[in-house]
Amino acid sequence: MSLLCPVCGSFRVTSVQVEEFISVPYGDKISYIKRIDTCEICKEVGDFTGSSNDVEIEEAYRSSNISAAKNIIYDLGKIGISEMTIKRILGIRFSLYEVFKEEPSLKLLQVIRTFPWILDVIDMNFDHEYIGKIVEIKLKMEENNETK
Repeated sequence: MSLLCPVCGSFRVTSVQVEEFISVPYGDKISYIKRIDTCEICKEVGDFTGSSNDVEIEEAYRSSNISAAKNIIYDLGKIGISEMTIKRILGIRFSLYEVFKEEPSLKLLQVIRTFPWILDVIDMNFDHEYIGKIVEIKLKMEENNETK
């Protein structure tokens, strides 16, 4: 099947496939094959089929999300935060991996990995006094790191 350039209507279109990479925070870098069509007449570049890259991109994101969930749960375990602790604090009855492998719930797991002390805030029922103490401690730690 010949491709039609969406700009000039020419059938003189060449297609190439290139390897691209996608990753989400804390996820593995996942490769996918991207189709690039180029019109030889007007030089327009893109996916002239309209959607051939979509499935590849979605699958790469899904794979990176799955790896991110696994990596974060593993990393939190290494610093002493068990899956059971997270499940208890967040009130989750299912496997963390199953809950957090999809967007947007993965974003919460990424926040917890970036700021693991947020679990303490949740566990203390968002007590404002406790939050103030945590923030004060974190700011002092930040100051100490900057002066070194």
